[in-house]
Amino acid sequence: MEPKQKQQPRAQICLYEAWRYRTVGEKKKEKPAKPKIAPVHIWRAVSILVPSVLVLLLSIYLLTPLSTIKHIEVKGNVQTQADDIKQVSGIQDSDYTLSLLLNKDKHAEQIKSNHWIESAKIDYKFPTDFTIEVKEFDIVGYYVSGEEHYPILSSGTV
Repeated sequence: MEPKQKQQPRAQICLYEAWRYRTVGEKKKEKPAKPKIAPVHIWRAVSILVPSVLVLLLSIYLLTPLSTIKHIEVKGNVQTQADDIKQVSGIQDSDYTLSLLLNKDKHAEQIKSNHWIESAKIDYKFPTDFTIEVKEFDIVGYYVSGEEHYPILSSGTV
């Protein structure tokens, strides 16, 4: 004789078959469309996000060593050394490029404190190049004192 198989009650089989046929035969219901975001809300978000990202990028730039790298070239000097002009300008290696760009008129005025310099102008060329253009006073004569010769500048100083 064959071993007896367990038979499931007839009610359970009918429920399973009914569920299977119902789910296979039905189409999936479409999800309702998401409501669109109003343009006003998009502009509000953009007006906050864009400045925030710009401030973040500027902060990252200022924290990196890139913000202090600069190349300074001196033009127009004959009687004075370029290093002397850089020293008189008050520009330090640790100064930020942005700081130098914003205060270039102040540094140009400091350069004029040298008695040889008639005018000074600082030009900026992206990204880190600065040019100091100086115009020196002309030598109009010499003052002789013993063996020493001192130049007389067009400004009247000896």
